[in-house]
Amino acid sequence: MKTSTFFALMAEYSTASVELDKVCEKYFGLKPPEAAKRANLNRLPVPTFRCGTQKSAFMVHVEDLANLIDAQREKALEQWQKMNG
Repeated sequence: MKTSTFFALMAEYSTASVELDKVCEKYFGLKPPEAAKRANLNRLPVPTFRCGTQKSAFMVHVEDLANLIDAQREKALEQWQKMNG
């Protein structure tokens, strides 16, 4: 049975929008302060946003994160097939 990345992330985080601090190390390899700095400059591989004031936490929509994961997996699969196919 195949589960989509989007639904897997929804199950993991139980919400459609996740605080950047909760995903930055796992998916971007960045500590929260560096991730926030890059979010301010729009230098992350996914869009970020704030719900509220400029002091609100940066958020990431799980659909954008799922698309990034799927795109990276597709690249890896293509490279693997070139080497092994």
